[in-house]
Amino acid sequence: MTLEQLRIFVAVGERQHVTRAAEALRLTQSAVSGALRSLEARHDILLFNRVGRRIELTQDGRNFLEQARAVLNTAGAAERSLRELRGSMPNSQTLRSSCRSATPIKSHQQSIRAFRKSDSSKARSVSAIWCPSRSTSTSSWS
Repeated sequence: MTLEQLRIFVAVGERQHVTRAAEALRLTQSAVSGALRSLEARHDILLFNRVGRRIELTQDGRNFLEQARAVLNTAGAAERSLRELRGSMPNSQTLRSSCRSATPIKSHQQSIRAFRKSDSSKARSVSAIWCPSRSTSTSSWS
């Protein structure tokens, strides 16, 4: 289970609508549906009832929604803490990039090259999340 899957689950659970959640998350509807199917299949549980074009949380889904929100709140607090720590290092820069199968990798490579060529007096780190076939791996370069 990934934080991205939890974000998607919460967005759909709160909106009870895949398309609206996808728009809010700036993802495709198929990416959102795939993440939900993957989450349910991985844990062998039905979190949503799907009736035609409607989607609604099951009882298990309603129970899990609260836990998912709590995890995302905790992760957000941890991320803010790291940002504060990074803030104590004013000469640092970070570039984050994520790729979907429909995103040209060349555009991300160009961004990374430009970032690396930028002001060399600053410490730089680059992290990329690559999701070409619904599997997620994370790489990090300094």
